[in-house]
Amino acid sequence: MLALYSLETNRRHSACTFVGTALRLATIMGLHIKIGSASIPDPEIREHRVRLWWSVYIIDRFLSSKIGLPLLISDADISIDLPSTNSALNPEDFGDHLEFVATLRLAKIAGHISRSLYVRTPQQRGTFLQQVAQIQEELNQWKELLPSQLKPHFGHSSDSERQLQPTTVLHLTFNQLLIVATRPLLLFVFRHHIDERSSTGTELPIPDQTQCIIDACISAARQSCDLLSQCWVNGEFHIFDYFYVQHLFSAAVILAIAGALGRDTSQEEIDEFNLAAGFLQQLEQNGNHAAMEFYAHIQEIHSTLRKLRSTSSLSTSPENALPHYASSSAQFVPGEKRLAVGSLADFGHDLQTTDETVLDVSFIDDWIYEDALEKLCW
Repeated sequence: MLALYSLETNRRHSACTFVGTALRLATIMGLHIKIGSASIPDPEIREHRVRLWWSVYIIDRFLSSKIGLPLLISDADISIDLPSTNSALNPEDFGDHLEFVATLRLAKIAGHISRSLYVRTPQQRGTFLQQVAQIQEELNQWKELLPSQLKPHFGHSSDSERQLQPTTVLHLTFNQLLIVATRPLLLFVFRHHIDERSSTGTELPIPDQTQCIIDACISAARQSCDLLSQCWVNGEFHIFDYFYVQHLFSAAVILAIAGALGRDTSQEEIDEFNLAAGFLQQLEQNGNHAAMEFYAHIQEIHSTLRKLRSTSSLSTSPENALPHYASSSAQFVPGEKRLAVGSLADFGHDLQTTDETVLDVSFIDDWIYEDALEKLCW
């Protein structure tokens, strides 16, 4: 409870301290170890024990993913059963186990992302792009295994397709994990885009496989922005909720970068960025502590991109200049057009193939582990 309260007040590191203490106490008590009916005959006590452990685990995994801290326990050390249900359990004492398990599986994927992509010492399990492809496959499998009543609409949402709150949260979490897994490559391409435009005015085209990953990242951000917009309009946006605000900020950063890449849809992405910035401004004014911090970052991003656009307009022809960044929040209604999220399951060693006529991404591993992680706090 103290950890969740700390998040609401934007005390992330205090929240991590409380969760770490809770997880260590749970480990000392042996809650991570499977205990059968012979030791604990009461099925309700066993299920309470199971759900208590996995609740702490889920918070740890998601916090580690959002803040960039190492995981506190390995999955290999956990033998306890997954949450379940049976006729012996009082339904009033236990929530929907299907929703719990779906959230738990996302938490496991979040842990995999932290272990494989956001580490100071790279693991010898394939290239960075191959790791991203593997995580994308895990997310696709999660989506396919969802029960029908929990399946989100993985596309444009509308009033006629209004989702239930648990489904919306699952969809936002899914999109956030996809963003976290793919955003390093988007940042790499963005850095290259800026460097090339400032030096030569032209740039090499992006390989198809890399473009597919970038499109997936941007599409997830646009879907999250769309979902949060619908929640806002429907009065379902939790004004003081940390996770909603963090999802909104994360999506806004991706949309800001996408808008600066000079894509065909860049102006739409800038419109959505301006919309998200307007939401964060209102949340800040309403007293959301996390929004106060995130909106300050958005203002810095906004200022930097406006300067970048000004420089681009002076150094390039008008048709090649960056899209317009509004000085204030723009009124925007999400459109029907959405980027298709391509499958990355077939990516293999071909990801390392280079061509003199396209952008070479074969050295992204060195950039990620030796440069980016030393300078950026993810």
